[in-house]
Order: sequence, then C-alpha cells, then structure tokens
Amino acid sequence: MFFYLISPCLTDNKIKNLKPKEKFYKIFDQGGLYILVTKKGSRLWRYKYRLNKKEGMLCIGSYPELSLKEARKIHEQARDEVKNGIKPSGVLKKNKDILFIDVFQDWFNKQNLQSTTRNKIKIRIRIRIRIRIDKNIQPYLKNIAIDKITTRQLYDILKIVCARGAIETTQRLASILRKIFNDAFLLGYIENNPAIGLNELLPKVDQSKKSNFAHITNKEDLRNILINIDNYKGDHSVRALLQLTTLTFLRSKNIRNLRWEQIDFDKKQIVIGAEEMKMKREHIVPLSIQSIVILKSMDKKREFVFCAGGRKTPISDYWSKIWVAKDYIKHTHK
Repeated sequence: MFFYLISPCLTDNKIKNLKPKEKFYKIFDQGGLYILVTKKGSRLWRYKYRLNKKEGMLCIGSYPELSLKEARKIHEQARDEVKNGIKPSGVLKKNKDILFIDVFQDWFNKQNLQSTTRNKIKIRIRIRIRIRIDKNIQPYLKNIAIDKITTRQLYDILKIVCARGAIETTQRLASILRKIFNDAFLLGYIENNPAIGLNELLPKVDQSKKSNFAHITNKEDLRNILINIDNYKGDHSVRALLQLTTLTFLRSKNIRNLRWEQIDFDKKQIVIGAEEMKMKREHIVPLSIQSIVILKSMDKKREFVFCAGGRKTPISDYWSKIWVAKDYIKHTHK
C-alpha cells in the first residue's frame, strides 16, 4: 500500500527534505512523474503512464544520482514515446554500463555489521557470501550489464552448482541473487527481478539426510568426559569453564564471554542481555550451588570470568573445543 501526496511541482529542496515513513509513499511532480520514498529513505524516480488502455510504470533512476532536471528530461522523452504508441524504454539504455559486479558490490557494502558480540559470526557470514558469489556467480556474470541478465541465465548457472551436489549452496545463492537484483530493480536499473522464483525451480535440500551436530548419547562416554574435566590438571579457568558449561548448557560464545556484571549472586542467576543472544531475547540462567562454588573460585579482578594464563581476554573458543575433542577421543576410541 502506498500513500499518494499530490503537490505542486517538485524542487530539489523539497526532495532533499523527504523523510522515510512507516510505509512507502509517492510525491508526484507532473505528467505521471513522481518520486517514490521507501521505508529506508531511498528516493526513486518513477513514471506512471497508460499505453493501449493498460497502466505501466517506468523505473527512471534514484535521487540524487539522477537530478530533478535530468529526471524531467528523461520523463519528457518517455512521454513522447507513449504518445507515439511506443513502450518507453530509452531511459534504461542509460544503464547498459552498469555491470552485475557493480550492483553486487554496492549491495554487499550495505550489509553493515552491528556493534554486538555477534560481530564475529556476521563477519563469517559476509565472508561466506563473498566466497559463494566470487566462486559460483562472478565467472559468468561479472562483466555483463545488469539489465541483460535473464532468469534462464541465472537458472543455468545455478544448475552447474547443483550438479556438484551442493544443493543447499544453490538455494542460498538463489536467495542472495534475489536480494541483489531487488536492489537493482528499486534503483531503476532493471524493469523486473529475474531472480524471483529461482528457489522454486531448484531442487530442495533433503532434510532427512541432514545430520545433527556431534553429540554424546552413551552414559559411559558422558561419565568419562565429566570425570576427566574434574581431573584436568591444566589452567584452572579452562576446567572451571567446562564444569560450568555442563551445569548451565550455555552456548560457547556466551559462557566464554561471561562477565561479572552478568552474575547476580543474590538472586543466584546469570542474566544475558537480548543483544548477545541468538534469538534477541534476554536469557536468565538459574545457578545451582555447584555453579556458585565454581564462579566464586574465579578471580573477580578482571572483566571476564574465564581468562586463561593470567590474560584479561576471555578463553579462546578454539582451545576449549580442542581440549574437549582430545579428551572425548581419548576415552571413547580405545
């Protein structure tokens, strides 16, 4: 749904002062030319026309990349084409030098990181996106104009990836391409999004063949790993972290980055803020007597509870996992 605002002819000053709202809205100029303001604040030039008794819409470009003066000039040319019974398309010819790689890079740069403890996870996601596109898409589309790429072309490229058996990667690539081409559509570089519907054309991941994370199901194995955690002769912080993990079942990231300010000894609980949780909800963990004993054995002079080797930084996820893996293999694969 859009809000329509009819006003006198637009001016650069009016356009600069247009602010985003809860919904998209349109500000008309003249002769069907209007500017569409998105919820994110983008200002996009559009031309609404009727040809052969059918309504049409032409994407012209975005402001301020395309000025008011330039938009009116292109609009005038498009109106003349409509009067002559021709579907207006000359404006899109201006985009023939806009390549897929340029649109992808602009989209990729907008995937900003938030200032939270999940930054490392988001960085890994960004790296995977970059690798997937560079490896599977760029070799075929890198230097092709964005408005020349078709759905069939994208489908054929993704079938090559699918033929390697990388079905899940193929589905993820289809989703990424849909977002990239959606940006191109909103900016007026293309008339429609050729990546819409690709997920439906491609094979789906067989959920029955997906395996769960490695886990212990044997009581004797569990007994062995708990005994060896208690008997660990290395750094006290490592042993305490592993002991508390078995009592609270916190995620590795949350327990390694546990800070003293998150522990309430009076209420006997750990409170982890919503911004640090995967589901963005505050997480409260009740503490048993054993958990409180473990926590009180730690040095409170540092910000983080678990700091190995006298350092001020939290224990590395890498080394805590290596220790558990080594102990598990030692006692379950004799």
